[in-house]
Amino acid sequence: MEKILLFGTKPADTLLVKKLADNMRIAVQKVPVSLYDCTIEQLLAVKGAGIIGGTQSKAQDFTGGTQNEVQNFAVGAVQAELKSEPGMLLFCDVTEKHLDKFLFELRNKQSSIDYKAVLTPTNRMWNVRRLSAHMAMERMSHERGK
Repeated sequence: MEKILLFGTKPADTLLVKKLADNMRIAVQKVPVSLYDCTIEQLLAVKGAGIIGGTQSKAQDFTGGTQNEVQNFAVGAVQAELKSEPGMLLFCDVTEKHLDKFLFELRNKQSSIDYKAVLTPTNRMWNVRRLSAHMAMERMSHERGK
């Protein structure tokens, strides 16, 4: 199933990704900061959790708490995201056609998402922090080469 994982994106970027993904019937899963130490594979294994769409996001699947605890968790996650790593999205099992169209639309809409990646057999075993660090190193290497 085609899916996009979102990490630390701004609300406007989250809405943009959701809108573009809906048009292509791609699921969108926003991952809270508290799960950044989980591997990508572990995040993908949680069925329906954090999915943004027609049904309510199931944050309780991540926290296992009451509505009040879930709200406190969400507020804490938002505050942590505002001062954490740069925004990132990960395309999981997205077709090449959808990927090309999605990236084209993101560029046209001037998205401020810093990093975009595709799920690979190698990075699926990484945690979010390692993926973000790897992408930062690649960006620095690319900018030095210019």
